[in-house]
Amino acid sequence: MKIARLALMLIGTLFAASNGTAASIELYQGGWDVGGPLTITFSGVDSNSDSGIDLTELTQFSAVFKLPSGDAIEFDLTNLENDGFFYSPDSFFMRAASASYSLYDLGDATTGSFGAISDISSVVAITVDPLQPVPEPATGGLLVTGFAGLMVAVKRRIHPIG
Repeated sequence: MKIARLALMLIGTLFAASNGTAASIELYQGGWDVGGPLTITFSGVDSNSDSGIDLTELTQFSAVFKLPSGDAIEFDLTNLENDGFFYSPDSFFMRAASASYSLYDLGDATTGSFGAISDISSVVAITVDPLQPVPEPATGGLLVTGFAGLMVAVKRRIHPIG
């Protein structure tokens, strides 16, 4: 009974952490034909409860793409175009432009992904790899702690102390 309660507490904690209305997310996208990767970090609040964050709900945004030369192209919240951002676990869309470069990235769970970096005159790099979430250290720690507690509870039930 204690093991079942502990397992339910762990599942409830993970559910609450993954379905909260506020989010701070880091994403990674590889597979670029030249350069890369693209790393995107953003924070926002899902104020309309649609399981996604759009441009109006963003509080922070940054994207960094590594050029083949080793230089980096950087975009921030001010570079996102009107209606140029949406992210949910199933789909995403980003469109940003700086003085010299543009970023266009979209994808969903059924049709796949496409990303492009362009300069003023041509496409610099493309990818069809999806964005991948970068696990937060706190989430990993929560999982390890929960599973360690579950293992201790199972061990005590199988081999009672004293």
